[in-house]
Amino acid sequence: MDGEVHEWCTIASTSTCHVVYALLHVPLHLLSSPCRSTRCVLRGLPHLQVADSPPLFEWASWQERWRETRFGNLLTLARHPEVVGLHHITWRATASAVSNVEVLAEAMAWLIGDEEAVELDRSTSYHGPDMTLVKASTANKRRAARSFARLGEANLRQLIDEFDKRVDQHNVLHFRLSMDSLIRGEPELVNTTGTGTVKGQAKFEVYSGLPADQQLQATFDEALELAARNGA
Repeated sequence: MDGEVHEWCTIASTSTCHVVYALLHVPLHLLSSPCRSTRCVLRGLPHLQVADSPPLFEWASWQERWRETRFGNLLTLARHPEVVGLHHITWRATASAVSNVEVLAEAMAWLIGDEEAVELDRSTSYHGPDMTLVKASTANKRRAARSFARLGEANLRQLIDEFDKRVDQHNVLHFRLSMDSLIRGEPELVNTTGTGTVKGQAKFEVYSGLPADQQLQATFDEALELAARNGA
């Protein structure tokens, strides 16, 4: 038997041969004893030093096997999420006339990409016309990216140039759109803060341990790519 194994080992790997030789010299009562790992069986053979090789003898948990299946070698390169983007995006505007509210709500639904994400909050005033706050927001990363891309390439590049002036300490980017331009389906950035504007807030995800500039640029690159794909 040993001769046959020796002949077979001339074409097999060294680690595989160690395993075969070890198992041939393990008493049968050890092989039949309740043991959940090969390490337990080979514990009595320290001279072979095969039980100290984790890749061969340590069984991975189902969580580790699932993670390896999904992410492969990425787990050995970084422990931080590789996909960055927007944590959430929010749009707000106010309208007075009922007709303006309906038109604005439709425009906001187009901007956010979901009619159900649009909320209306009506308030009654004793000193002027009734006002309606129209709000649209999403915390879905994919929808947030698409909504941000609705700004179009020109507006996105302007926000890149003015990023340091518009972002706060929480990585939230603040900007405003002309309400009329949004209703036309051609959003335009404006610097005014009065009525007739739509306020946008986009929170950028920034992970510690990774260059912040690269993460921010990756988010803008994704938005620019989506905008180009949509012809915006």
